[in-house]
Amino acid sequence: MPAQTLEECYRWSESTQNWKSISEWVGSANWGYAGSDALATDPIDPTRLYIAAVMYSNSWDPNNGFTFIEFYKASGLSGTATSTIFAGIARSSGPTIYQSNNAGTTSGQPQVNSWLPHKGQISSDGYLYVSYSTGAGPFEGTNGTVWRYTLATKVWTDISPYKPQSSAYYGYGGLTIDIKTPSTIMVAALNSWQPDGQIYRSTDPTNPPSNPELAAPNTWSGVGFSQETLVIDPFNSDGLFWDPQLSELTNLPIGTGTAFTIQPFVDGIEETAPLDLISPSAETAHLFSYIGDISGFKHTSLTTASVVNTRTPEFSSERSLDFAELNQTVIVPFETCNLHQAGLQGFLFLRIKDPHGKLENFI
Repeated sequence: MPAQTLEECYRWSESTQNWKSISEWVGSANWGYAGSDALATDPIDPTRLYIAAVMYSNSWDPNNGFTFIEFYKASGLSGTATSTIFAGIARSSGPTIYQSNNAGTTSGQPQVNSWLPHKGQISSDGYLYVSYSTGAGPFEGTNGTVWRYTLATKVWTDISPYKPQSSAYYGYGGLTIDIKTPSTIMVAALNSWQPDGQIYRSTDPTNPPSNPELAAPNTWSGVGFSQETLVIDPFNSDGLFWDPQLSELTNLPIGTGTAFTIQPFVDGIEETAPLDLISPSAETAHLFSYIGDISGFKHTSLTTASVVNTRTPEFSSERSLDFAELNQTVIVPFETCNLHQAGLQGFLFLRIKDPHGKLENFI
């Protein structure tokens, strides 16, 4: 699994039930190899792994970047190149999907939708499925569609769970096909904030995915609002993986109304970093931390994980943290353009006025 945000690439260990980093060897001398944009195992020798190693830069791809590339395996013969290839382009106007029938030598434009394609996948029974949104996400995109392209007849069919309408508020991102039963597909809402994310399922390629197979009730369920990645377990059709939660959905008895299990699938993954630490000597806690994206924690023990999260009010990546020397129960965190003050040993932060809005760190 690639995770470019913090320069890691991971392999799942079934014996220990956690993720192991396989890119820790990258150092400052070859830092350009740190990010992992994509990976694949060799189809002939599965012990061989290929990684597209890249870091962020200021350059822009004149082709706007690819959102997906799919090879239609049935179009190729053993020992020859696969002739039929589809590619999705990251733009929201003009041609967004291209097809080549001569192994990439030339290409045409079979698309019917000018919205931004997010995921594309070809099923073994001869269909290309594509999810679209009006934005790149995760915080943009207010409409979307899901289309099926029949390779034999070259006909596009709209199979969106909900047809585009003025009242729509989300598009579609994650898309997956059951390898064992290719007529089964699932698609996830992208940018569905309220009440929560939604995942749809269809077992018939002639009918669109219907009611959400997984959706929140009127209270927060933790499904996540932006499932850009959605994968049916290739070894177990009752298992489903999705991100941003990066959770595993197991024992999924579709359509029976039976309860199923949702469990975390993140042990060993580092997707954030500590941005600042303080240790007030007069405090009951040993340590206060500020962690990127998830606020921070009050650590009452240095040997066990903290369960006290400083997320009132909720703010994301703070830049600095300090305490008053004469009254060490007063703790002040700082995020860009905002200051906060805590007087209850880190349990509650109150926003205070920043006169300049340009501070990065302070003492």
